[in-house]
Amino acid sequence: MESFFFGADLARCRESVLASGLHRVDVSNGLVYLDTPSPVRAMLPMHYYDRMVMLVFVRSGSVRWVQGDQELSRIGAGQIGLLTSRRQDWEIRFEAMEGFCLFVADFFLKRYLNPSEEGAIERLYGWMESQGTLHAVGVEPLDALSLYLIDKITGSTEGSMRSLRGEHRVVELMLHRLGRLELLPTEQATELSEIADRARKILEREFADPPTIETLAHRCATNASKLKKAFKHTYKTTIYGYIQHLRMEEANILLRQERLSIGEVARRVGYRHQGHFSRLFHAAYGIYPRELK
Repeated sequence: MESFFFGADLARCRESVLASGLHRVDVSNGLVYLDTPSPVRAMLPMHYYDRMVMLVFVRSGSVRWVQGDQELSRIGAGQIGLLTSRRQDWEIRFEAMEGFCLFVADFFLKRYLNPSEEGAIERLYGWMESQGTLHAVGVEPLDALSLYLIDKITGSTEGSMRSLRGEHRVVELMLHRLGRLELLPTEQATELSEIADRARKILEREFADPPTIETLAHRCATNASKLKKAFKHTYKTTIYGYIQHLRMEEANILLRQERLSIGEVARRVGYRHQGHFSRLFHAAYGIYPRELK
């Protein structure tokens, strides 16, 4: 088996069009993306020994991972998929798919690995080492900020310092998406996990007008102190921090709808004042809502 990545000596951006019609860009050593700005029907055999992470953004159509007659995973329209693999022996099938697929080699991620921590990179490494051929970490709705960052990536291959500029923008996208991993629970005591999970499900339904901590604790059959401890222990964030995160994620989606003003988006996600909402959005993502509009 060969490597999907062109090799450790590659330090420059390289573009190619595959036989399937897919547009491949090797941004730098260990970073490759496939861009399909218009719907593509293609099959890409993957028979490589690499360990890698895949971030797949599907605007329309779908993409499937298939091994023989078995479907290993599928990402549909309007979704983002995060997957890990420690060896490739399957096919990727693009079915009228319009979107963006980012492949990150384990040796690229290893630059940021800190074995003494329990962050997103460490968890990805753990899955690459312990799971089977393909591991689907999760699927989430496509958000406007991801689309904005992808547009920056695909527009960064022109001019001088192409590889450096492209790598910087890919890392921006990775920071945005891998930050979601910090919200996935690690192993913990069952009781705390169950309390936190009940609270999370309530907040995901009611984040625009959330209950007070005391009311939320009552609905989770616990007290406020234990609820806050369970939530922080499980999701590595406070209840308020998680509410704000949910509001920002929903705002990302709503901002794609041109008929909604920024003020209307702010009110829908729970903020009375547009200015306050814009400052929080900038603090979370580094850009203002008007830049997405």
